[in-house]
Amino acid sequence: MKKREIFWYGMLCVTLLFLMGADASGAGWEDYEVIKYNFDISTGPRHESNAEVVYNPVKGEFLLLWHTSGPLRDDCDPGDEAECTGNFNSLDAQWISQDGELSGDPVQQIPPEEGDKHTPQVAYNIFTNEYMAAIPFLIPPAPWELYITKLNNLGEFQSVPQALYGGGGGEVMLPDIVFNPARREYLVVYNDRGIINENLNNVGFILDEDGNILHGPFPIGNQVGDFFAQRVAYNPTNDTYLVVWEDFRYVDDWMYDNGEVYGALLDAEDGSMIAEIAVRDDFGTSEDADQRVPVPCYNPDKNEFLIAWRDHRAGVIAGGALFGGFFNPDGTPKGPDFLIIDGPSMEGTVELSYVQEEKKYFLAWTDNRASTTPEQFYFLSDNPDIYGQWLDDTATPIGDEIPLCTAPGVQYHPHMDYDPVTKRFLISWEDWNAPNDYGVGDPTDISSALPGDKRATLYGVPNPCAAKEIYGEYSKEVEFLRQVRDNVLNKTAEGRELVKLYYQWSPAIVRSMEKDEGLKEGMKEMVDGVLGLITEEAE
Repeated sequence: MKKREIFWYGMLCVTLLFLMGADASGAGWEDYEVIKYNFDISTGPRHESNAEVVYNPVKGEFLLLWHTSGPLRDDCDPGDEAECTGNFNSLDAQWISQDGELSGDPVQQIPPEEGDKHTPQVAYNIFTNEYMAAIPFLIPPAPWELYITKLNNLGEFQSVPQALYGGGGGEVMLPDIVFNPARREYLVVYNDRGIINENLNNVGFILDEDGNILHGPFPIGNQVGDFFAQRVAYNPTNDTYLVVWEDFRYVDDWMYDNGEVYGALLDAEDGSMIAEIAVRDDFGTSEDADQRVPVPCYNPDKNEFLIAWRDHRAGVIAGGALFGGFFNPDGTPKGPDFLIIDGPSMEGTVELSYVQEEKKYFLAWTDNRASTTPEQFYFLSDNPDIYGQWLDDTATPIGDEIPLCTAPGVQYHPHMDYDPVTKRFLISWEDWNAPNDYGVGDPTDISSALPGDKRATLYGVPNPCAAKEIYGEYSKEVEFLRQVRDNVLNKTAEGRELVKLYYQWSPAIVRSMEKDEGLKEGMKEMVDGVLGLITEEAE
């Protein structure tokens, strides 16, 4: 039955394309727009934070995984004050459709419990349609540890999370994890103190598909001084990883002293370091400034890396801008670094993605232009927003900046992933404008003392649907086709290609039908026939 449905849906796609002839054309980056703005993902009365966004090409949906913390109640009687003052932590997930709709109920992998959990990171395995999650846990009296667990295709934990290694100094934080499709392995990196030496180190492990350690722990970088906030990009052409981080080898206080940006190129076979890279090291020069939050991105068309970061060097507006640099596959720079974005205020945490269909980069960041304290860091500012920008393959901004969220209050730390079928980004962030949250838990813990909700914006090609234009958005025909798309086509590679083909050409089909009512009527007759055949075969 499924093969027949794929066949007849394919016939429907071909029918629509045939009617358009050679004049139809797909949408480009200029056609992207905000489709659904600043919508709620999770707005419960506790503090939602640190959401990771991962697109699932089999399901055709985005998975968000986040950390929820804070008190359980705000109406305590004497004797049970702990529920109103303690910090209880859980891990939660939500599926988001290609249209920005919440798909199903939230999935709570771990119910609220004392202890702590932070910054969950997730990588997707296309071969098994599963995920691997890396999550820092604090379960007293044990110190912080990095825990690993698999998630199934429903976003549920397949097993109880297990400590990856242990033996560190109890400062585990900020993991990143990527899947290597050539080797069917994962690289996980994180910060820990005591595994390599007494500094805050970048530690790496290579895991198999079940989370078992194949290689590691191994150091990432030369481990001189404290390293912090590492991010990873994989190069499938050379089978290497590029890891970048905030580097404090010259100073004592990583919170307040000027940092540099360093990186390391790793051999994917065993994680061994091929080269350490000084991405931006201006210590001791007249340009000495603070560099933070680097993010790498691999361009398969040019076999090169682009690294972007926040930089406070002199000459930029409000003491902070976004800079970048290109690097060869062997880790050597392709030239000097350069300014990417210098808006009317400080730019903060940044996300970067290369869209191969457009041969361009898309950048999203925390922006302080609406703040009354524009030079403050985002967590001290009163009104940061989320902005985006297209870059060409030389990292030159093209088109206008995109206000992804400019609502009142604090929005910061965007996370995003891309759906190449519908050509859409889902960008999610933490929103501190959450007046209905329970009050203060631990006043010294930013993760529980502040209100916080998860919200998102869907940005991409509107992709008007030819079937909706013919039958109406809520018609039984459209609902039937949607079921075929979600329950049959999205579950096979061939079916996903048909869906991608339909979405690419549907905008041009709709535009032609809007101009020619006769074409619309003729198309309806032909599609009615195809739908009838699909229904007969399905029965």
